[in-house]
Amino acid sequence: EHNVQNRVAGIVMNVKTGEVLAMSSKPDFDPNDYLVINDEIVLSQLKSEYEEGSEEYWTAYNAMVKTLWKNKLCEQYEPGSTFKILTLAMALEENLVSLTETFNCTGSMIVGSEIIHCAKRTGHGIQTIREGLGNSCNPVFMTIGARIGQEKFYNYITAFGLREKTGVGVTGEQTGYHYSLSSFSDLDLATSSFGQGFKITPLQLICAVCSIANGGDYMQPYIISQITDSDGNVVLSNSPKVVRKTVSEENAKLICSYLEDAVTEHITRAYIEGYHVAGKTGTSQKLDSKNEDGEIDKQIASFIGFAPADDPQICVLVVVDEPNSEVQYGSLIAAPLAKSILQDCLELIGLEPDVEDSVDYAEVPDVVDKESSEAQKILSEEGFSAKLVGNEGTITHQIPSSGTYLPEGATVILYTNDDDVQESVEVPNLIGMTAAECNRELINRNLNIRIKGSSISTPGAVVISQSVSPGETVSPATVITVEIGTQ
Repeated sequence: EHNVQNRVAGIVMNVKTGEVLAMSSKPDFDPNDYLVINDEIVLSQLKSEYEEGSEEYWTAYNAMVKTLWKNKLCEQYEPGSTFKILTLAMALEENLVSLTETFNCTGSMIVGSEIIHCAKRTGHGIQTIREGLGNSCNPVFMTIGARIGQEKFYNYITAFGLREKTGVGVTGEQTGYHYSLSSFSDLDLATSSFGQGFKITPLQLICAVCSIANGGDYMQPYIISQITDSDGNVVLSNSPKVVRKTVSEENAKLICSYLEDAVTEHITRAYIEGYHVAGKTGTSQKLDSKNEDGEIDKQIASFIGFAPADDPQICVLVVVDEPNSEVQYGSLIAAPLAKSILQDCLELIGLEPDVEDSVDYAEVPDVVDKESSEAQKILSEEGFSAKLVGNEGTITHQIPSSGTYLPEGATVILYTNDDDVQESVEVPNLIGMTAAECNRELINRNLNIRIKGSSISTPGAVVISQSVSPGETVSPATVITVEIGTQ
């Protein structure tokens, strides 16, 4: 689907024990016929580049065979923004951030003589640390990284097990590599804070993140539970083993809640109806891979997530190396794949959806090129409201795009003239409003609402917090989560 150039890999881990439940790299090989390439896509690529049967063809064929033998989860890569989970953990453990303080993202930040940009070049504006994580804002994390400093950052890299092999028991496992303390510059610290400029393995990352998901215990990962002989006697046995503590249980729970908010409000393609899913995307540049013009044009899209967020059981990491398609973001490529794997896992272990506490989300259908009346009918049948901007006619643009997940009943904005398309909306101050007042205000601004907290019918109940800060600009149809309570 995304014309991936350098394979895809995924791993599933039991959060509480460190047991690797599944791991796979694709394309792969048949262990019973390991010298033969069976993948049709790989074969077609080889035949398109070389004359079949030629010496060049067989040289490339044999090189590809050796590539397919490798376990990509044990190879080094740049984790990108998935690493922000660990940067936040460092800052919380060292009491370097306040949950109520705000950061101002202008779209870039100067470190030494370098200008480092945020993914949102126009900037996220004023945001809290929770919002900075949800927005995956680089300037926020560079600011936090500077507070942590080189020595503490270096020590946490070690504590999270990123300098050594995990010892999981597979052939070819590599170590991560990071800067030595003596060469660790301010610029290195800035880029490290959002997961660039160094390399770790996917296996190392999932072990580190699972240590946060399970309350701070870094578990020794293992694949084999036990080996028995022909008589059924156990000759080898592995059991859960805590290696060390990485973060406090209090901070671990806080990070889990922030990561759940990130999925609910930003990474909606990873949301699973009825479950509390926590996660973070990554879209990292391959800094050591440049094209003929000396430009960095290759990326790695990834997503790591676990569920349930309030009592994690299963963690999934998906890494997509060099997607060559129109979109290359982890949220659009890796998150949907990880979601399908995680959903299957949760069902397989018999974990029932938490229906009572769930928000019913549905996938937005594609209504572009439909007549406006037909588009509105399709959206209504799928449980959405529709707001038509412009005259009746053929829909030329919709916000959000198809494939996005929104709460049922949410509004999809339809346009019949691309000139009318609204790029951004300023979020109002909702604090102190009743649920009804808040709903009207957001609808008038082409925004959607999600309400959590006390019953909206409770006397005196008003908005006590909102997921996006007042004054920040967001895309139309964005879901603004408000918490209702009594002041």
